[in-house]
Amino acid sequence: LLELAADKVKPGQSAMIRAVAADKRDFSDPAWNIDLRPQQTASGWHVIKIVSADAKSQAAIEQAENLRNQIWKILEKQVRARMNAAAIKPKKELAQRTASATEVRTDQVAIQKSAMDVVASIKDNDKDERKAIKRVLNQLAFGEMLQAVQLGDELVRQKTVEGFDAPLPKLLASQDKIIEVLRKMLDVTRQAQHEALKEMSKRPGGDLHGTVRVPGDKS
Repeated sequence: LLELAADKVKPGQSAMIRAVAADKRDFSDPAWNIDLRPQQTASGWHVIKIVSADAKSQAAIEQAENLRNQIWKILEKQVRARMNAAAIKPKKELAQRTASATEVRTDQVAIQKSAMDVVASIKDNDKDERKAIKRVLNQLAFGEMLQAVQLGDELVRQKTVEGFDAPLPKLLASQDKIIEVLRKMLDVTRQAQHEALKEMSKRPGGDLHGTVRVPGDKS
């Protein structure tokens, strides 16, 4: 753990650090002209930026809010795609069903891409809850979301009205699973944002005056 004296560095400043390691070798014998001192090695220099605790907490709040908004947008798209898919069955004409299936398939492709973009935005050194969301969302993108795209392809290829009977229920089930997982991830991001707000409010000068609240949090 590296500790920097508060009177030496201030938030916003940068500092250069490196690691130096030495062994315990220390042997000397003048009679044999031996003088073995500790061996030392050092890493290269690294520049670090000093960030205040409040700035770090604020960044965590903003990250959680941004991630929550991104997942919310994906959920909105998925709910609309689910409604459009459910509207296929009442249509009697093949051309109508094919047109609707094509629209749903396009939506599912966009949804999967949006999920993959969010996965790519979360780094391996992010907080644990963000990495957990990355893992789940990555699994969802290459699991149920990919399956929804494939089922959309299957619907578009149908040559008869009756051909929709088998793949359509599978698509609806896949969409329901995607919606369920996205809602759970929203709960995780809301909790992360709530914890960051609580942490900031505990610090001196961190009174939020009741003006900041996590969206959807009724506490």
